[in-house]
Amino acid sequence: NVEPGSLPQKGPPTHAMDIFRLAEEGTIRFLWISATNPAVSLPELARIRSILAREGLFVVVQDLFLTETAELADVVLPAATWGEKDGTFTNADRTVHHAGKAVEPPGEARADLEIFLDFARRLDLRDRDGEPLVKWHDAPSAYAAWQACSAGRPCDYTELPYERLAAGE
Repeated sequence: NVEPGSLPQKGPPTHAMDIFRLAEEGTIRFLWISATNPAVSLPELARIRSILAREGLFVVVQDLFLTETAELADVVLPAATWGEKDGTFTNADRTVHHAGKAVEPPGEARADLEIFLDFARRLDLRDRDGEPLVKWHDAPSAYAAWQACSAGRPCDYTELPYERLAAGE
């Protein structure tokens, strides 16, 4: 329920190195990095670290540890690890798994979904009817939204009910 014209033009996915090139050029001025450590994992490490440390680029890192990338961030959001959150995960081979929360996250760490939902709520994102844009509120409802988005696509999740995944079926 969003005006199609308000969305960026559809194009091919942007490769990570292209994202950093755009940040280096100043086209991208905000990076939110979650669960990856590009200051260690990308090629041209000195260049990547220099880009992350640039004036004019605001970097938010959401991760489990104070990584090399987090050390260069303007804001670090403490994230929970897999055993500290509930949800589904898809591997590169398209295998879908459910992981149930085993323990509470330490300190101020929160699940990725909780962090993203809080951010969307604070931005007060709305659809064209003035209703909240993000309508899900937990892992099962986010999964249902993903099922709807994936319908008819090569990665169609509509036949994988959350309840069955959670039950280990």
